[in-house]
Amino acid sequence: MLRRIGLMAGVLVLAGVLMGQAPSPEKAPDKGKAKDAGQSRQQQMMDRIRQNLNATDAEWKALEPKVQKVQTLQTDLRSGIGRIGGRGGQAAEEPTTDLGKKTSALQKLVADTAAKPEAIKEALAAYRTARDKARADLTAAQKDLRGGVNVQQEAALVLLGMLE
Repeated sequence: MLRRIGLMAGVLVLAGVLMGQAPSPEKAPDKGKAKDAGQSRQQQMMDRIRQNLNATDAEWKALEPKVQKVQTLQTDLRSGIGRIGGRGGQAAEEPTTDLGKKTSALQKLVADTAAKPEAIKEALAAYRTARDKARADLTAAQKDLRGGVNVQQEAALVLLGMLE
């Protein structure tokens, strides 16, 4: 029984190593490596989108910035906070978008039990205004993207959740 458990543990560790996911308990992840990994994942995602669109080099050159803009706006709107918040014990980054800043300000007030209701109402109104603007920006970016694709590519973008 113990032999089976040991064998299974060894297989799982080997599988993790082969998949490049073996944990490294000796040291915490390097911020530079994490950033590179994030960029690599984003590039892989863009490559998959290009493949799904069956876009030529010339088409992709025109479409890539539009696709990136839609992705960025969707992420900002979905999270409501842009790039705030850390993972894995990393320090939280300051928000970079207007919606992110307004969300952060509102979160701080909500967490502050001594916050005045007027301040919360003001921050809530500012958040809603920023959210509505982010929605409008996303709609405009989606319209711009839709205008640059053929029907098959539009359908692929709808299936990918980038267009409505």
